[in-house]
Amino acid sequence: MSARVRFYHGESGAYLGSPTTDDLGTVEVSFDLHGSNVARVEIPRCSAFSQMDQHAPDGLGAFVEVDAQSLGVPDIWLGAIPTTQLGGELPSRVLDATGPALYLDEVPTGPVRETGQPAATIVRNAVQAARRSPWIASVTASSEELGRTAPYGTSATTLWKLATDLETARWEAFYITPRGGGVESDLHWMTLHGGQDFSGEVTLIAGRNCIPQPTAYGLRPKLAESLLVGQSFGLGSDVMASQVTAPDGARPMGIHDALTLALSTRQVRKLAGDHASEVLPDLDQTAQEGLDLVAEATMRRAMIPRLLQQVEVTDCALWPYLRPHSLLRVQLDDDGGVFADAVARVRTVQFRVAPTLACTISVDLWRMIG
Repeated sequence: MSARVRFYHGESGAYLGSPTTDDLGTVEVSFDLHGSNVARVEIPRCSAFSQMDQHAPDGLGAFVEVDAQSLGVPDIWLGAIPTTQLGGELPSRVLDATGPALYLDEVPTGPVRETGQPAATIVRNAVQAARRSPWIASVTASSEELGRTAPYGTSATTLWKLATDLETARWEAFYITPRGGGVESDLHWMTLHGGQDFSGEVTLIAGRNCIPQPTAYGLRPKLAESLLVGQSFGLGSDVMASQVTAPDGARPMGIHDALTLALSTRQVRKLAGDHASEVLPDLDQTAQEGLDLVAEATMRRAMIPRLLQQVEVTDCALWPYLRPHSLLRVQLDDDGGVFADAVARVRTVQFRVAPTLACTISVDLWRMIG
């Protein structure tokens, strides 16, 4: 079992070839919350496959596909090399590729007039109307009802900007999955907490199958720095979050004050002034459903912090579960015992698939309570 690297023409998408295992040096791929992020493919200079016309025909660049599913990587990686990168005198030539963000940001779109259509429908219409192929074969949603119908309009000028702008405006998420054997992908629209829940199947245990990396975040934030954190991985953590950084001398808040604060931007500014770091949602642009959710999330997770943590996963058998958005259970040996039993949502994953195997993930952690 080994990773396969395939190259495709940057304009037509035609297959150009695939180097053998002997033609490859180090191969690394990473995924983020949108899918393929960046990749690094090392090709020894002595390899016949490192010739210019194999990966940058006509100066148009090329698509790069890395298929390591046989090793346990959940998804195929697909991205593009914008220009030729073969130069210098080093023994190996390194190709740095970028995921769909690179080429979808070059697909122009027209402005979207104010509409109440679901986000997936808006993006699907933009894909179908694109004059330049975005290589998106389908746009799907996790359910027909998915999509907040609050009026939305934008002057976004590219397909990537349209999708990311909608993601923020509708409090949802999208993930792009390559089909394999070509340059086409599927774009799937989902809720912020729409990842697979493996917390009942997979447990990362420090010292047994993973090694936590040093983090710059304290496990016990000072009250003066974080009076309120309302988080809920079950209700969309990235959105249902309200945090206030208080000025010196500010009084602690109870649950009632915290809930009121989460729902009132004016009160936050009055209390914290210029020290307010982040307050969601905006009452002028948020539907009642969103306010109800943020209220419930605040009450459930008040004063329970989220921690961003990097973890080296040492057991390759766990690779199939390490997809961004997925939920895992973790047991870390932090000094305070805050995350001795916690839930983690995977944010990014980096795999080294040749010549040796390695994996590092970044996760959001929540302490298990109750």
